[in-house]
Amino acid sequence: MFGISLDPDGRSFWAFSFGSAAHSKVDIETGNILATLEDPGTPSWFNPCDTITGAITVYGELRAATPMYCLNLFEGTSPSDQAINLNDKLTAVVQTSNLQLKNATFRWINSTSDTVSTEIVPLSLDGQKSNANDTFTPDQVGRWTVEADFGNGKVFKQTFDVSINVIPESPIGSVIVIVSSMAALGGFMFWKKRSKNGASDGTTVLGI
Repeated sequence: MFGISLDPDGRSFWAFSFGSAAHSKVDIETGNILATLEDPGTPSWFNPCDTITGAITVYGELRAATPMYCLNLFEGTSPSDQAINLNDKLTAVVQTSNLQLKNATFRWINSTSDTVSTEIVPLSLDGQKSNANDTFTPDQVGRWTVEADFGNGKVFKQTFDVSINVIPESPIGSVIVIVSSMAALGGFMFWKKRSKNGASDGTTVLGI
């Protein structure tokens, strides 16, 4: 095969076979020939060393691998469910296979579309990928957005909800409330009784 070109579907390639003067579409994963286009204008005996008629161009062909970009949210070391409590820390982590990029810009945007924090973080090389992260603590309830701008037109977003954490009243707390209420009621009854006794002998009793 000669003159290989990737198909726009990303799963196959086209190649020119100078032995049969045919253009074949080949599945990358299996190696199966998916389609064949004969070229009657090219002789089967042509020599690719002294002619350029064996070249092939596919409209929309992929000439380079598409770089990978991703943005994820973490609470501590665990992936976030995108619902956090007020004043809890959240870490945004970006990763890309585009090793030419140097920085990632993180923007934290509150529910009223105000950008409350902007950080430019250098991308650090990790094998065949680059990483960067930024930690932020939301101080308002509502739906927030974090943006990761790679500076080459690639901007990725994640949204998350911030709410107030209401802790249910514990059994001990309930007991304390009941005991306090009973003590107050007992004090009131005692004061009322003293007031009656005081009124009978012509004296005034103040209850505090």
